[in-house]
Amino acid sequence: MTLWLLLACQPTVIAVDDTAAPGLAFDAPPENVLFITLDTTRRDAIGRWSGEDTTPNIDALLADAVVLEDHRSCSNWTWDSVLCLQTGSTPYSLDFDYVSNLGAPNESVSETTRLASDALSDAGFQTALISAQPFMSAQTNLDRGFQHLFFQNDVNAEVITSSALATLAAFDPAMPWYMHLHYMDPHDLYRAPPAYVGELAPIDYDPADRASWEVLLLEYPQLDADTQAHIREHLQTLYLGELRYADEQIGRLLKSMSGEGWLDDTLVVFVTDHGEQIWQHEHATHGASLFEEENRSAAAMWSRGLAPGTWDGPSTHVDIWPTAMAALGIPWDSQGLPLGARGPESALTALRYRGENTLQAAIRQDVKLVYQWSGEKALYRLADDPGELVNRYDPEDSEVLALWDVLMPEVNGLRQGLDTTDPVDPGP
Repeated sequence: MTLWLLLACQPTVIAVDDTAAPGLAFDAPPENVLFITLDTTRRDAIGRWSGEDTTPNIDALLADAVVLEDHRSCSNWTWDSVLCLQTGSTPYSLDFDYVSNLGAPNESVSETTRLASDALSDAGFQTALISAQPFMSAQTNLDRGFQHLFFQNDVNAEVITSSALATLAAFDPAMPWYMHLHYMDPHDLYRAPPAYVGELAPIDYDPADRASWEVLLLEYPQLDADTQAHIREHLQTLYLGELRYADEQIGRLLKSMSGEGWLDDTLVVFVTDHGEQIWQHEHATHGASLFEEENRSAAAMWSRGLAPGTWDGPSTHVDIWPTAMAALGIPWDSQGLPLGARGPESALTALRYRGENTLQAAIRQDVKLVYQWSGEKALYRLADDPGELVNRYDPEDSEVLALWDVLMPEVNGLRQGLDTTDPVDPGP
């Protein structure tokens, strides 16, 4: 087991279960928060779910944490995902001109939007943001409420961990603190250090070079099947190499913080913002679809005063901070709900806004409805079709109708909140 976890005392309270009151049960509430967001990480690439040894440090954290087993991102790319996380609300409901495209947001979050960092700063917490992602920086106003800031676009995991450890030296250990770290690895471009990859059979493209990467994305559909398979294997190896590297740096962070006592009385929140495709559904990277490889997320909460276990009820990014705020005893209004307040039969929703190509989804347990604003509709039954290969949409199916009852308010809310293309034939 990883050293930092060996240093932790064993939790003493009962595990969270479906009968627990909203929130998490602690023998003593935490005083500090370490919030780790890991970009572009497929849940099925993490060892807990893959069965591989790619992420031993993250796996050790999850083994001693409350893991949110049925957790999803609210989207399939970072801007929407971090908005949901930091505001506890759907992006289009916020008080600013929300236009979500693959690129810079149209406008930064307004001063009237209450962020988790605002609430903690106002409550007297020392705060720090260490980020390699421009959507978590001053470029979007999501740096508000943070007293200590470090941002460098696309910097590697080692720099984020080193910056975090250096920033801790500026904290007063006698005062509560909140630190948010956003690691970009394993985001494209894939630049895994060679030691984490091993020998690779070459391909005719350089996934670490932007121009070559764009050529690959353009030419891939025209390549023969054997060449495509070789490219997918090559990229998968690079992707997992980046994840191994990020995992080692997260392990270094937690080991050092535990050894210095920084994890005493601290709630550690771990979340992946969204996933990644490597042509599972005719796309690479992310931002293209709401299939599981892009929309599924991992989330967990750890504290020495919290019994490990699995939370099997549905949860999404808007629920993360309401749960953490409840643990800290800090009032914070949002659309999200603390764990336990969302019933086991509740449906989760997700979106990707891009004009007529907008996608919205509603998921209840293993049944998933996806609607594209150009009119396409799909239903997937994940229990017997985990790869989402068979569209079983039937407008008279009772489960389809029930999920449309959930999705239509989301479609109408997004349409009313935007001056944009109207959706085609929404509804069953």
